[in-house]
Amino acid sequence: MQNKGFVKVFAVLLTLVCVFYLSFSFVTRYHMNKAAQDPKGEAHYLDSMQNEKVYLGSYTLKQCREMEIGLGLDLKGGMNVILEVSVPDVVKALADNKTDEAFNKAISEAAKQSVTSQDDFITLFIREYKKEAPQGKLAELFATQQLKDKVNTRSSDADVEKVLREEVKAAIDNSYNVLRTRIDRFGVVQPNIQALEGKMGRIMVELPGIKEPERVRKLLQGSANLEFWETFDSKEIYPYLTAIDNRLRAILATVATANAATDSTAVETADAKLGLNEDKTAYVITPEVQGNKITDMKKLEAYVTQSVAAGELSAELDKDTGCYSLPKVKSADLEDDCKKRNDVFQLSVTYDFDYTTETLTGEELMKMIKLKDDGSYTVDRKKAMEYVEKLAKKYDTYNTKRKFHATLQGDIIVPTSSDAKYGWWIDQEKTCDDLVDMLEKGESVDKVDPIYYSTGYFDFTGVESARSKDDDIGDTYIEIDLTDQHLWYYEKGKKKLDTYIVSGQTTSEARTTLPGVYKLWSKETNKRMKDTNADGDEWDTKCNFWNNVSLCGIGLHDSTWRGGYFGGEIYKYNGSHGCINMSYDDAKYVYDNVPYGTPVVMYYKSADK
Repeated sequence: MQNKGFVKVFAVLLTLVCVFYLSFSFVTRYHMNKAAQDPKGEAHYLDSMQNEKVYLGSYTLKQCREMEIGLGLDLKGGMNVILEVSVPDVVKALADNKTDEAFNKAISEAAKQSVTSQDDFITLFIREYKKEAPQGKLAELFATQQLKDKVNTRSSDADVEKVLREEVKAAIDNSYNVLRTRIDRFGVVQPNIQALEGKMGRIMVELPGIKEPERVRKLLQGSANLEFWETFDSKEIYPYLTAIDNRLRAILATVATANAATDSTAVETADAKLGLNEDKTAYVITPEVQGNKITDMKKLEAYVTQSVAAGELSAELDKDTGCYSLPKVKSADLEDDCKKRNDVFQLSVTYDFDYTTETLTGEELMKMIKLKDDGSYTVDRKKAMEYVEKLAKKYDTYNTKRKFHATLQGDIIVPTSSDAKYGWWIDQEKTCDDLVDMLEKGESVDKVDPIYYSTGYFDFTGVESARSKDDDIGDTYIEIDLTDQHLWYYEKGKKKLDTYIVSGQTTSEARTTLPGVYKLWSKETNKRMKDTNADGDEWDTKCNFWNNVSLCGIGLHDSTWRGGYFGGEIYKYNGSHGCINMSYDDAKYVYDNVPYGTPVVMYYKSADK
């Protein structure tokens, strides 16, 4: 066989090479066993020996560990760590941590979705921001000092998105490099570090053979500090130190004595504050106060030491020494905010309630306003609705009990019922929408009416001329005493009609006329009345004059079939189906003379007084 000798030589050389590289595994195993027996711990031994030559006089322990056969996590064990760069925090930092509500809400929602979504965080964030602020531009958020060379106010959303992706990638790459450097210094053999595809910000780290997971965890999470120190030989500075020590001891003793003597009169440092003046008519700035009370003795000692070392025989303590606490907020920091607040603070909206007004201004108004950095603002609809709800609670009279001076009974309380539709009832949703619109325009409104509920023809309001602090019925009304079966009509306090009636039959709940304050809604002639009560009673008849006072069909109408018999206790055994039966002439009088919107007060003697 030709070249047989060559094949043998090659096989021997190959074997020697394999043995050579296998030998590194035995060397490292030997030293790992010794490390396990080290009384100071395995880490101490490996750290002290990693740069020592331990094999063939040329290879350090670190090099041997790097050249041994890699077994990986499956065979050797170790740690598998997934680290994540907080992309939301990177984006916030790029926007200078804006307080814009839409921006922060988009960040929060995108962070939630990124847990399950296949899209990256940047895509999710931009999508959510467009939902929250359809007219908003990304450039308004990211035209910051940090990105001044990349983003300006004229940048398109696509340009801003490109910059964001570049900056996030740079942050991830930087984190990757930091991790690589730290792991290399730790001495991990054959680590696997890679950024996960499709998972923005996530880095997988595999560390075979690691037996100190807590130490590695601290290493990966730790913060780095770069420090530079200037050093001197002790013989150069020792004579000075002795002299300084003596001088410093004397100065500090003097300062401590002086500080103790003046402590009772020392002024505390205070930040500038923004608040309302005493009259609560405008926002003003309370200036900051620079105190003179020593708050940091270590800085005092350092300053005195520095002064003595410089050969100064006296040391003047001012705010720059750091011995005193400094104001964190100064007047200049609050000037823009103060102006913005005062611009909005001067707005006002006045609601007209006929007999009185309610003006929204000052502190109450500012509760609804969210100021932006550019001086504009948004209106908090929830807060605006709270204000409208307070107005409704104070001024609504619809479906409420009322005091009333009855003709025969004197002062009584008229109860409410589901059919009694008289009174003032603010439409809170529409009034709130109207208020938000007025505030967003940024113009004061001297007089505006609240928006009341309305169903077309039927307005849920009372008579404006009758409205007062204690009453909204006034002196023009129809009064019906359901117990005495009597009806009166008063016009401007004068009795115009005094007659008997027949109301709903009280032996049937479905036919009983309910008490309450009603309103004359509509009128008809030759009205056909046809219906069925809840108890099954049916009727079909006509009247000449129909005066409707409720949305459920209660009317004041003529009942010629009664032959002129009204009043007494007829209603108990032969009453109406809920309407007020009247004579032909009385029903005609109401039809001809009582105006629309007139209150109709119905009550029984059993009404609460």
